[in-house]
Amino acid sequence: MYVILEGWAARYGIRANGSRRITGIMLPGDFCGIHALSGASLDHGIVALTNCKIGKIDWTIIADLAHASPAINRALWRAKLVEESILRTWLLNSDDAFQAVGHLLCELHVRACGVGLMQNRRCYIPLTQQDIADAIGITNVHTNRMLQKLRREGLIEFQRGALFIPDQDALRKACDFTPAYLHPLEAA
Repeated sequence: MYVILEGWAARYGIRANGSRRITGIMLPGDFCGIHALSGASLDHGIVALTNCKIGKIDWTIIADLAHASPAINRALWRAKLVEESILRTWLLNSDDAFQAVGHLLCELHVRACGVGLMQNRRCYIPLTQQDIADAIGITNVHTNRMLQKLRREGLIEFQRGALFIPDQDALRKACDFTPAYLHPLEAA
């Protein structure tokens, strides 16, 4: 089992037509290969989207810790819950490209902020237009059109990977984003 310590990575599969479909974006703190706890083999690829620093954890150690500690067991289940919830949400948003692109940017903004990747109200989202297209299942050209529309409507500023959302409420309303599916931890 692996954990992203630094950088961004993605889970992906290759479709029958040879195109790539991103099925998850991993930020620092996210697990890769959590399925190893069940003894299952990897059924997808993982690609680094930036330079990454990865920690390797023997799955038997994690299994023993999960068995011995209810808190660790809950954290692993929560990580898997969030991963699956994100994928379900992407699928549910897939019929409206404008909503899907805006929603993905909102999600990544919330997640990046959650792991301390915000600076001067901007966060670095190192995705290419092709990465965004592969994540939401549209063409690169259509992704470009949707990004231009989001910019024209004053909902985002996104240049060289730096994302700034001038009015978070306006963007969230425009793409029907509510972060509840990310299952944020309540403050203790």
